[in-house]
Amino acid sequence: MDTRFAISEYLDAAQVTAQLDALIKKPIYSISPAALKKYEEEYFDKKCAKSKAMITEASDIIYQLFVVFCQLLLDSLLVFL
Repeated sequence: MDTRFAISEYLDAAQVTAQLDALIKKPIYSISPAALKKYEEEYFDKKCAKSKAMITEASDIIYQLFVVFCQLLLDSLLVFL
């Protein structure tokens, strides 16, 4: 049986806390809509094309299921009218 621990070296908690405290004291930065658009076009569209296609396909299927569900719900309500 292996008696070694998964973590062989622990971080200094006080140092990590000090770094986090310093980080949260800094101003919050946001990116402009133009920079976000550039990121989407240059990174996401090019490097994540397969993921984007999968997301689009999943969205289409979810929408189709939603339409079918709404139609079934409407049909079942019409039965009672």
